[in-house]
Amino acid sequence: ELARAHMAKIKALPSEVVLIGDTVHDIEAAEAIGVDSLLLDCGHNSPERLSAAGGRVVSYNQLYEILA
Repeated sequence: ELARAHMAKIKALPSEVVLIGDTVHDIEAAEAIGVDSLLLDCGHNSPERLSAAGGRVVSYNQLYEILA
């Protein structure tokens, strides 16, 4: 609910938001609020676990390229 409140405050549409995280919980949170997610391959969960959960797993370099 906190993420939805922040999105409403800045008038951001779900299509304009990307949740960046490193756990399966982050995938679930993004899905719950209807936004895309990018998951770092060097965090709490292994890249394999994140991929198996349906996440788009990226390195820091890839994240930088995507957001640049």
